[in-house]
Amino acid sequence: MSQKVKPILKSILWSALIGQTGFVYAANNDKVSMFNFVNLLFFLLLIFIFLLVLKVRKNAKELDALRNDLRYLSRTDDLTQLYNRRYFEKRLYEIFEMHIRNKSSNSVLMMVGLDDFRSLVNDKGQSAGDLVVQTTARLIQERVRNTDLCGRFSEDTFLVLLHDATVEPAKKLAEKLCLKLKATEVLYGEKKFHTTCSIGLAAYHEGMVSCRDWIQHADQALNKAKLLGGERTMVY
Repeated sequence: MSQKVKPILKSILWSALIGQTGFVYAANNDKVSMFNFVNLLFFLLLIFIFLLVLKVRKNAKELDALRNDLRYLSRTDDLTQLYNRRYFEKRLYEIFEMHIRNKSSNSVLMMVGLDDFRSLVNDKGQSAGDLVVQTTARLIQERVRNTDLCGRFSEDTFLVLLHDATVEPAKKLAEKLCLKLKATEVLYGEKKFHTTCSIGLAAYHEGMVSCRDWIQHADQALNKAKLLGGERTMVY
């Protein structure tokens, strides 16, 4: 091969090699760029999933809180924050069934009724009556145990279930409640007044057919107390 041809061949081979290397480098560059793009998408997807999980957890907590609020509202009397009649009777039914299974257990149902409540409302207004109801509910709650049940039975009547109690201590509690309510000064605007209550007690016994009988017995004792002039406790 002549000396003139060799430099020409070298030049051609070198140009080809450089061109091939450039092509491989460009291809590798494209692969790296694609790899980085996929990684970026994957990273963004992870962030989106993480934020979505946080949002779902937050919504779940809010939903649980809403359910708890609805459960509380469905069983609570708005004015007194005691159990409402429907929920109280549901719980009383459960306890009645427990007494049927456990013959040795004792409980006393106490029905508290405000004396001359209608006259009070007619004279001083419904707001004054609401204040008396709230005051009575507070005094009841302050004197019963955490294991006892307190509910608002009607506009001016309350029910208290005294767990594991007999008539004598229940009667003492009722009499103290009557005295405390009478001594409590109710402040309505610039007016001050006092009110009284009557209480009927009924202990559970095996002759009862249902918890309705239990309520009826306490109601009969309360009516008797009111017929005798009120401001007293009677036992069925």
